[in-house]
Amino acid sequence: MLFKDKLLLTLVLTISAALSACSEPESPENLPASNASLDLAGVTAEITSCENADQNGMALFGDVHIHTRYSFDAAANSTGTTPEDAHRYARGEEIPIFPLSNAIFFPNTVMPLNIFEPRYKQMIEDALDKNKFIGMAQPNLQNLQSEKPDLFNIGCVGMISKQNKTSQGTYLVNLEGLVRFKVIKEVKTKKMYRTYKVSYTEFSADLDENAKKEIDDQSLIELIDKTKKFFKMFQLSTDWSVIEKVEPSQLINSLSMICPFTSVEKQRLLETSSLQERNSILNQIINFYVLSNTTDSHKKIH
Repeated sequence: MLFKDKLLLTLVLTISAALSACSEPESPENLPASNASLDLAGVTAEITSCENADQNGMALFGDVHIHTRYSFDAAANSTGTTPEDAHRYARGEEIPIFPLSNAIFFPNTVMPLNIFEPRYKQMIEDALDKNKFIGMAQPNLQNLQSEKPDLFNIGCVGMISKQNKTSQGTYLVNLEGLVRFKVIKEVKTKKMYRTYKVSYTEFSADLDENAKKEIDDQSLIELIDKTKKFFKMFQLSTDWSVIEKVEPSQLINSLSMICPFTSVEKQRLLETSSLQERNSILNQIINFYVLSNTTDSHKKIH
């Protein structure tokens, strides 16, 4: 059994216990002849007329940009993103969204799904025919009874990595978390499931391999120690020998997903700006539960 599959099995068991055209620019030779002799002096004068113009300025990428497998540092960072992926992340796209209460999906985790409703079976089939992308977002708690409840603004898109259609016609699916998104608007379609226009630009760090490693070892050791106490208090079990070997981002995101926190607490973890912030808040939440449980037990004894 592959290490990742073993981890998935561990997480699934824990979950079960816890939850019953951009066109190409034209080359100079293809430009109309009338543009061949540009007034460069005029252009320079027009540019430098700006109050903030800097003649020695350099053209740089913005903070939010996506590296691809053709980037200079692709091999060092194990980057496999294609230019098409980068373009899609930058401009946003329309994706089907599976609204699931009390289940928060994080990047670099695996979510097992049992799909049996006709509308979501259609969603899986359409995704398999296209790019295998499905978004997950939590319905807003204030209007859960609505036929089409509003969603929280932040969710996570995943790619179907495994699927199996059972003899009963249901789909057993593994969804691998890729990157978070921000909901822009719902798109009207004739499909039974819901489709949204989403943007990924705020969450490019989810795809940055270096950002995933910026957690010190001592912090992870403390997190694991606290989580062991938390699991023992809530009578949860897992294979810690496996958990302790996973990379920091997978550890933090997986614990954020599988721990039996409230949906509001999990949404707060999902919306953090960085992995470091998520690690900090995860520690705070676990501390709160451990201390609260200890205090309650002390009161019962006395």
